[in-house]
Amino acid sequence: KTPARAAGNPPAGGARGHAGVAQQAAEGPGASNRSGRYDVPARTTGTPPLTDLEKGLTPTAPIHLLHGTTDTVIPTTHSRTMAEALRKAGHTTTYTECPTDHAGTIMTEYDPATNRCRPTEDKAAVAAGVTAVQILAKSVTTTGL
Repeated sequence: KTPARAAGNPPAGGARGHAGVAQQAAEGPGASNRSGRYDVPARTTGTPPLTDLEKGLTPTAPIHLLHGTTDTVIPTTHSRTMAEALRKAGHTTTYTECPTDHAGTIMTEYDPATNRCRPTEDKAAVAAGVTAVQILAKSVTTTGL
């Protein structure tokens, strides 16, 4: 996804907001506290983000979700479900899909054999990475989305 899955799962009473993309890039595929699998416990809270939303715990910063449409590791339905849940809770949220794989949103490609991201010059991955950067830049230069 990811990133600009762009999103991080916020700790209860706090938020990761814009930092989610950078954290996803640093942690690599499979980290459970970034966009994607919002139905599993986040490392930051120990509870699934969807459960936190049901309890009324919402992030305090805007959340930007970015997911690759050809992601075979985490289906787009996970990010779509999270975006819908955040919006229903009245939270400022954007959701963008890019034609790339699990890691393309951070300008890499996913290698399932090693469970790692590797550099790529794939046009879709580069375009998705540019989108992620633009979302981050907009989020730090404006008060809204």
